Amino acid sequence: MPANTVLDIDRLERDLDTLSGQSAPQNVQAIDRNFGNAMLGTWSLGLERTLGGLTTSVGYVGTSAYKLSRVSFPNAYPGATPAFANFTRFNAAGTAIGGFGTETEITANSHSSYHSLQRSAAGQTGHGGPGIQASYTWSKSIDDTSTVAGTSATSSVGAISQAAPQNPFDTHPERGPSTFDITHTFTVSLAQELPLGA
Repeated sequence: MPANTVLDIDRLERDLDTLSGQSAPQNVQAIDRNFGNAMLGTWSLGLERTLGGLTTSVGYVGTSAYKLSRVSFPNAYPGATPAFANFTRFNAAGTAIGGFGTETEITANSHSSYHSLQRSAAGQTGHGGPGIQASYTWSKSIDDTSTVAGTSATSSVGAISQAAPQNPFDTHPERGPSTFDITHTFTVSLAQELPLGA
């Protein structure tokens, strides 16, 4: 079939009804024709100073990403009523009898930002003491589409990083702390050379 062939969805559904004896709206999966590459901006500022045998530093790191991918639902969710499914035909009883069913579309209109203040110290303590490396990060990650969903028989292995919005026609209330947001992170490691030579 040639590309961009127009599909008569009503005729297709009537033919399927004739063959199967039951009516069902057709589900559609698509990618937005304007889907493109995401954009990322990053910036940082840092200061470093040596105190005795330790080198200390403090820095700020920020990123902002936009045009990130998300799944949108132009015709609401499965089981939507006539008020929310504009492309589905319903009978007088409110039962779907044709048109389009669930429509899922990959779009590029999600946004994410990250800001952090990072503090670190590394070096050798006095009198042959252990080497030390310590760091602390205070950060905040905000986006409008991240989640971790449990796996099922139909999903891929591991965490799924996107979820459907509560209201498919208004995604702005979804903006908030990322699922993977961790405000405080502290790490420390010590290393000591032992004089065990022959």
